[in-house]
Amino acid sequence: MVDADIFRELSEFLRVRPVLDDYCLFGGDWRAFHEHDLEGCAYFHLVLAGNCFLERRNCDPIALSKGDIVLLPHGSEHSLGSGTDTSNSTVITDVRQDIRIKTIEGIDVTTKLVCGRLFYSTGASDFLVRLLPEVVISKTIALGTGCRHEWIVSNIATEIQEGRPGWSIVAANFASALFTMVLRDHFERHPVAEGVFSLLANNQSRKAVIAMLHNPAHPWSLDELAAVSVTSRASLVRAFSRAGNIAPLGFLMRLRLGIARQKLSSGSTSLGQIAEDVGYQSEAAFSRAFFREFGVRPGQWREFSSKA
Repeated sequence: MVDADIFRELSEFLRVRPVLDDYCLFGGDWRAFHEHDLEGCAYFHLVLAGNCFLERRNCDPIALSKGDIVLLPHGSEHSLGSGTDTSNSTVITDVRQDIRIKTIEGIDVTTKLVCGRLFYSTGASDFLVRLLPEVVISKTIALGTGCRHEWIVSNIATEIQEGRPGWSIVAANFASALFTMVLRDHFERHPVAEGVFSLLANNQSRKAVIAMLHNPAHPWSLDELAAVSVTSRASLVRAFSRAGNIAPLGFLMRLRLGIARQKLSSGSTSLGQIAEDVGYQSEAAFSRAFFREFGVRPGQWREFSSKA
């Protein structure tokens, strides 16, 4: 089971702002393409009715059915469709308040989807999200069984369909809760053997990790981190080594560079400012550290990301 304290601590860093983009009512041959999102967000899809396929480049298609919940934590490129190679169907889009209603002209509806994005609220999320796989799918959910997921999904659908005042706020809050539940289910089924979750599960390393997540730009020393953890330097180093196979200050470096990479991909902040924001004393020192970690200079990463 996932330690409740871990999710309490992670809640600040995994807090999301859900945006419901599309309510899709499709039938026949169809395909909906989603480009790689550089805004630091996750894609999610709720299959309300029918069947479809999730397709990603160089990956086998994944069959989805009624009740399935799909999360793409990295905002990676993908498509949903009926499974045919091509689709010449004409999609009609009708914007109602804050959501697009998509239908296919002259075709009976067989598949219903809610599609949206989850925007992470803090730069530290980048490091945490890197621990997640490209796709998280909850396939054990069947609408109509009365489970907690079904209740939330059905309420999202009802809010969209009825369109009452404030529906988008209510539906978005349901989506935020669903995100946490899907992640909890994922980590209960697939325990993380290393990384931040293991470090948070360890009593000696937890306080140091939380301190660094809260203030990654602070010039943390091993003595300070040991004091925060109420343990000795040697004990803290051993705890990090056992739980995450990493040194405390090595974790701090990876955290800082993960935040920097997100900033480079999602904004126009200067390299010097990013270096300062993540705790480097100079742009040159930041550039060297970034190159050692990722094999490219920060400016090259930004240029690459802008073209991706």
